[in-house]
Amino acid sequence: MKLISLIINTEFRSLPVGFKIVFFDENNFTNTYDFAPYCLVGRNGSGKSNVLEAIASIFYHIECMHLVTLPEPFEKDELNPKGFDRSICIIDEFELEYLCKNVEDNNSFSINSELEINHIKISKVKGEAPKIYKRKVNDMEAISHELTGKLEVKEILPQFIIGYSSGENELLSLPFFKLRFLQFDAYLIRLKKAYDSLKSESSFVYLDESFNQAILLSLYLLDYHEVEENSIDKLLLTPLIEEIGIQDIKSFRIVIRKDISETYHLEYFSSLSENDKQKEYKTKVSLTYNVEAIIEKLKKCSTSSFYVEVDDDISNKGSLLYLDYFVNKETKKAFKRIFGSSLNLFQSFQILLNLNLYQVNTELKTKIYQSKNIFLNDDIVPIPYDEDRIFKFKDLELIKVNVKETIYTKQLSDGEFQLLHTIGLCLIFRDTNSLFLLDEPETHFNPEWRAKFITTIANCLKTDKKFLRDLLITSHSPFIVSDCKPDNVYIFNRDKEKLFVESAAKKRLNTFGTSVNVLTEEIFNKTESLGDYSLEILNKIRNRTFDSLEEIQKAKEDSRILGDSAEKILLFRELLLKEKELNKND
Repeated sequence: MKLISLIINTEFRSLPVGFKIVFFDENNFTNTYDFAPYCLVGRNGSGKSNVLEAIASIFYHIECMHLVTLPEPFEKDELNPKGFDRSICIIDEFELEYLCKNVEDNNSFSINSELEINHIKISKVKGEAPKIYKRKVNDMEAISHELTGKLEVKEILPQFIIGYSSGENELLSLPFFKLRFLQFDAYLIRLKKAYDSLKSESSFVYLDESFNQAILLSLYLLDYHEVEENSIDKLLLTPLIEEIGIQDIKSFRIVIRKDISETYHLEYFSSLSENDKQKEYKTKVSLTYNVEAIIEKLKKCSTSSFYVEVDDDISNKGSLLYLDYFVNKETKKAFKRIFGSSLNLFQSFQILLNLNLYQVNTELKTKIYQSKNIFLNDDIVPIPYDEDRIFKFKDLELIKVNVKETIYTKQLSDGEFQLLHTIGLCLIFRDTNSLFLLDEPETHFNPEWRAKFITTIANCLKTDKKFLRDLLITSHSPFIVSDCKPDNVYIFNRDKEKLFVESAAKKRLNTFGTSVNVLTEEIFNKTESLGDYSLEILNKIRNRTFDSLEEIQKAKEDSRILGDSAEKILLFRELLLKEKELNKND
């Protein structure tokens, strides 16, 4: 997808009524498929992260309106007055416009592929459900028509909406958090009704620490493999190999609990004979039943597999399936042959990891769906204890460059995990028409990583095929701004209660290739290159009274504790001029 504009006509967080941001000129197709990330930059609390949250919340509402499989209770009715209301959105008045391809055109890469693009407008007024309009781009006779059917709406939504936030700001994650439970409930409904469909209706994916191992394995087993004898394709994973030093994966274990079951849905139960209704194995189904195809694929790739019988006070007897993997070129060939791509493997892991939500009861899930509490994540711990999980990774050993001892994923630093997540989401979803929402992805990076960040993700998303993708980044880093075109940089400034948002191009600030010192001054009004504490010491020296050469010499000696900087050079210039003046007077 390609965002065109967003207008919010009601107050939302720190965004005022009438907030508008224009991303793209739909009449200019020369750079439709170019890599051109949008960077939202400004001081803390200026509202830039709220833009990402607003877009995610709008698509969450549209998803909920058009999901075919929904749990009960979810939607508002007489029995569930607090349920999901189509006419009330967290942003109750808005207009969102974007370009997209139809689902059937997602893999079409013709030279004239702009002719396959649709213009979509989602519009909502207070008290009414959002309306969605579609028209063909570059068709002079095209007229926008309203989409009402669930399937035709699903066709014009982004293939995936991928979210990532590096800090403690959980606002962006809230719609993704809720949709994880909707994804699980949809799986549970299909399972209990004896449907075997596995494909998730929801396109939302949020990468957090629970996906650390899934990302690593998907990349190193599928994107880092033998392409010919004695030759390894390392290009895609160069940043992870060179920057983090993860050379490869040595071994890992997968544990799958097979003894958790659910009672079949009433409509299936009623179809059973009276005799079968008395048999527990006929009336109950294992939670892993609909993922047996995935489990079989994982077994085929494993070095060894075995079952362990367990006794449980609740479920009596059950079993754990252990799958062990010693990773070598044959292991990778097996994963490549069976799963095909890192995206397929990651989605399989995503389905299995979602099964760990089974312990959250209906009452608590109803609270999650109905809650507007921004601290919802703090109130609910959805993942059960380790021994109660249906699916988990164990003992994932890494091979790090120039490190002999065993390294596990939990030993990586916050910055290394950040790099893993941002590179991972770009590589795994690069061949899709998707929307990437990255909230301050560089907070734990060192300056070198920040300087390389845009180049790194550009390389990760590079492909010969044509995809409609958009990537929105909020940041405080002038290094990231320096690698973004001025038309795509939006500067957020707040004057008391009023918010001003302008593109760098409109401010006539050419951000691309501009010095980080200049950008720091222009965007954050920070003219000094020093921290406040050292600057305070320098200014105390500057503000002394200099009536003698001895006092000037003392100031020079005291300033030696300060390192090299433009401010120190200016201080010495002032001292030399004062020294020259005193010598002249003598």
